[in-house]
Amino acid sequence: MRRIVFFILLLSNLSFSQEENPFAYIDLTNMHIISYAEDRLCTSITEIKAIYEGGGYEVIFYSDDNSNSNIYPPNKHSTILKKKVIRIEVYRRVVDARDQWVSTCCDCNYTSEAKATKPHTNISYCKTNFVHFGEIESGDKGGSQAKADLKFNYKIRPNHTLSSEKLRGTIPNTYLPIGTKVKLLAKEGFPSELYNYQYSKTRTWNNAIDDYEYQWETLSQTSKSYILSVSAEDIFGNKLEAEKHIGETIYFRVVSFDKDNPNEVCSSSNVIPLDVTISAPKVKEFKPEQPRCPKESGNVQVVLDRELYTNEKASLSIVQGAMVNGTFSSTGQPVISYDNEQFKANFKNKTITIPNIASLTDSLHWYQLQFIGKYHYDRDSISSFSDGAEFEKTFRIVAIPELKAEITSKNDNKCYGKNEGSIKVSVSGGTPPYRYIKDGKTVAFMGNEFTLDNLSARDYTIGILDKNDCQMEGAVTVTITQPAAPITILNEKEAEDENDQPNPSFFKKDVSGFGLKNGEIQAILTGGTPFKVPSEPYQCTLTTKSGTTINTFSTQTNLQNQFVVHYTQLDKGDYMLTITDKNHCVLTKTISIDEPDPLLVSISEKVAISCNPANDDPNNDPKLNKDGELYAYVQGGRPLYEYQWYRVEATTSEKLLGETEPVLKQLSEGTYRVDIKDKKNNTTSGTFTLKFPERLILTTESTEIRCSAPTSGTAKALPQGGTPPYTYQWSDGQTTPTATGLSVGKYFVVVSDSKGCSVQSQVVLSYPEAARIDSEEITQLTCYGDDNGSIVLTTSGGKGTVTHTWYDASGRMLTKGVSHDGKSVKNLVAGTYKIVLRDEGDCPPIEKTFEITQPQKLQLQLPPEVTLCQGDSHSFELGGQIPNATYRWTDASGNLLGTEASLEVHRAGNYYVEATTDKGCKISAQTTVKQSSQVLEVDFLVATTSYYDYTLKLINLSKKADALQWQFPDDVIVINQNRQEAEVRFPKEGIYRVGLKGTLGECQKVIEKQLFVEKDRVGISQAIQVQKNIESFLIVPNPNSGSYQLHIKLNKVSTIRVRLIDMLGRELFAPEEFSAQTDFILPFNKPNLSAGQYIILVEAGGDVLSQKMIVK
Repeated sequence: MRRIVFFILLLSNLSFSQEENPFAYIDLTNMHIISYAEDRLCTSITEIKAIYEGGGYEVIFYSDDNSNSNIYPPNKHSTILKKKVIRIEVYRRVVDARDQWVSTCCDCNYTSEAKATKPHTNISYCKTNFVHFGEIESGDKGGSQAKADLKFNYKIRPNHTLSSEKLRGTIPNTYLPIGTKVKLLAKEGFPSELYNYQYSKTRTWNNAIDDYEYQWETLSQTSKSYILSVSAEDIFGNKLEAEKHIGETIYFRVVSFDKDNPNEVCSSSNVIPLDVTISAPKVKEFKPEQPRCPKESGNVQVVLDRELYTNEKASLSIVQGAMVNGTFSSTGQPVISYDNEQFKANFKNKTITIPNIASLTDSLHWYQLQFIGKYHYDRDSISSFSDGAEFEKTFRIVAIPELKAEITSKNDNKCYGKNEGSIKVSVSGGTPPYRYIKDGKTVAFMGNEFTLDNLSARDYTIGILDKNDCQMEGAVTVTITQPAAPITILNEKEAEDENDQPNPSFFKKDVSGFGLKNGEIQAILTGGTPFKVPSEPYQCTLTTKSGTTINTFSTQTNLQNQFVVHYTQLDKGDYMLTITDKNHCVLTKTISIDEPDPLLVSISEKVAISCNPANDDPNNDPKLNKDGELYAYVQGGRPLYEYQWYRVEATTSEKLLGETEPVLKQLSEGTYRVDIKDKKNNTTSGTFTLKFPERLILTTESTEIRCSAPTSGTAKALPQGGTPPYTYQWSDGQTTPTATGLSVGKYFVVVSDSKGCSVQSQVVLSYPEAARIDSEEITQLTCYGDDNGSIVLTTSGGKGTVTHTWYDASGRMLTKGVSHDGKSVKNLVAGTYKIVLRDEGDCPPIEKTFEITQPQKLQLQLPPEVTLCQGDSHSFELGGQIPNATYRWTDASGNLLGTEASLEVHRAGNYYVEATTDKGCKISAQTTVKQSSQVLEVDFLVATTSYYDYTLKLINLSKKADALQWQFPDDVIVINQNRQEAEVRFPKEGIYRVGLKGTLGECQKVIEKQLFVEKDRVGISQAIQVQKNIESFLIVPNPNSGSYQLHIKLNKVSTIRVRLIDMLGRELFAPEEFSAQTDFILPFNKPNLSAGQYIILVEAGGDVLSQKMIVK
């Protein structure tokens, strides 16, 4: 039994709970709920939710009524929305009962359920939105068991509210000022187009509705927002008009217009009344002046934007308070108040200054300057608008702490005369940074502490200044002390001897002799701060220059009760005496112990030997080889000195008798010794080796002769050795080191030194070596039109720097591609180039010409235009045009079509080919292929094999051609050709391609066939014969069924050969040869031939004929 339950629910006027200030309302109308069950309706649930932004939702409709009939009241169902809605979700579920043979069962395990949840995200305010859920279904008995659908409308209405901004804490503003905008605040969160502000200049009480009626006008807005900034000028158009309505009340509200009915209001707020008034003068500049020094007060200077009007009163007050979360809160009565008379008395040029504002020590407390205005107009007086940041200013007057200084530490001088005292001072209060005053000088320092270092012993008075030149009250006085006297050596000036007698109070004694160790140091001490041990009031240390401590000493107290330290057994050297007192004050003295100098002798060459016997000069005087002198210089020891000279030979010494003076004369090369003895019998000796002077040698140098000046040569003599200075004598009479004005030839020069030793040499002068090109490497162009040619040279010779300059055929100098040294040039195009070598001499430059060549320009023979007949193709053949080339065929879109030398095309279009040689040279060509609608059939018949020097016949098989043209290679001999046939001879063995070109209208078609030409194996003469040998050739009968005769008549006796070929050019049987004669009747029986067309070729004495045979 089938039962259908169909619900149509019309919902309206369902009550909802009232909440305080809801965000919006949603209205549901025209709801149609449809449920269907095949057997029995068990469940029908409908739920509609509003999903909130940020999470949460509101159920705006729910129904689980599955009765057969239930009609909801018509019209509207409304629900409160607490927050902004981002989508509407609809849930539907319908359950069909299980079929239990006769009846249905809802409690049994049902088998049919239709359910789904669907969102609606296109949320719009003040507009009727239609939602169609869409049919859902489910079933298990071969059909739909349960179905559900839903249709309804909804509209969301904003719940507008409007309030006036709160000024000075918690009081809402009630004024609509002239010249100042105030803010009205609507509920935030709605789309901007929902904020439409209206005003009314009047209101009237209506008893019928028990409420006021207004004449609303919509305020013009440049941009819409939940905040409205408005002044009286926005209502009345201008300031003058607005001033006519001072004291009147203007009413405001915010509304949203219905998008279905734009002239109707969808939602409106509460009404806010504002009274029209003037604006008090605004604060243009606000300048708090803080106190500069402790115990001072502050001032505030206020500059207003205008003077007071004639009927305007003003007063001000400064209120103390605290800042709470960025907002000023008053904590008491005003600390300063100016009534109208006081205000006007101090208000000059739009400026008023409030002095003597007490400074605040608590950082939590602030001041606020507040203006109060009143304006008298025609009917009454009204407070002027003076609320907000333009009329009140919050500020602080900060108290300056008292400026103080405290001595935190002091260090006196422990040693007399030192500047090591210090005073450390800590500063507080005032305004950093600080400065201190000492000895009349002011010094700045960083932070709040400073230290006076390197202080001598005396009293110090210290004052303090802060950043604002505030000075500390009073000053601090500190005394730095020191010991009464320094550590002193009393006998420091006492000598070793006094009046040729020993001095017992000596300070030091030198060593009496060289190398002895008997020096002494004795110091008598006083002053400083002695240790309390009488036997050792000071610590004394004597060290050598290397740091070794001297331990050979004694101490005592002399008769004058003075402490004495005495060091003995000292050798020569510098010593450091260090004396330290109780306060670690130190006196350091450096003392030198001397000794006599050692006895020393030094020998010098007084007179050098004049000439070296090895000089290349036969005129040298032998006396000049042994005229040297030596001098012995003695120092140290004790004069006077005794001398004795010796000549040293290897291990023996020869005493030179009578040579007892400091000077030894008439010496040749050798080693000499002198022995010395002083007055104290100290001895020493010294040796000296006397050498011949260096061998006098002569080298020369010369300059090359310039080509433009044949007598410009110079020659220079460069002597070495001997004894300078030198004299010069040239063979041309010149006597200077350099001979000038010389021409090509030989010149001699003699050079003599100051001792008369001589040497000579010669100079040969010539012209300079010319620059030359040793080798050349020329790189020719790879491709036609390239610029990759180059020339590389190796050059040598020339005088000085050789420049390399390149020129082209027109004489222009090349700069691009030329190497830094100019020996190579690259990036050359084909042409003639010249190199010019110029050296620093004046000889003519060297020139040479080079030729850069390029290969021939590549060419592609490609027809510019080809027209295809219907259904045909065309083959472009480029093979052999450019040896070893690679190819790239493309269409107009750049698609690659092929890479071979040939390309077969089947359709119209533009085709491009680029050929690249094995050296990378490229050339491109283009052809246009057109398509004709004409159908052209071109074909011909020819044997696939023939002999060279034989006549071969080709038979035309084409149809419907306007014109036909046979195509043969150039070396093929054409005997006869016409539209129907052609007769040709081949000059040699090989593979040949022959063709037939047909034309029909604009299209052409070429058929080519390949022939194999071989040598005649029968031995017929190979002489070329242009006349035909086969006079006649018939096939009887024709057509036939494979049995036929050949009737052949020749012009002269010859053997013949017969071939049978099908239309594809295939030879079906081996060729048959027949003996020589002139007339032949040859029977053939080929019963296996299939029906079709065949070609019979007859070859006879260099002539070939063919006939078409038809087999039925």
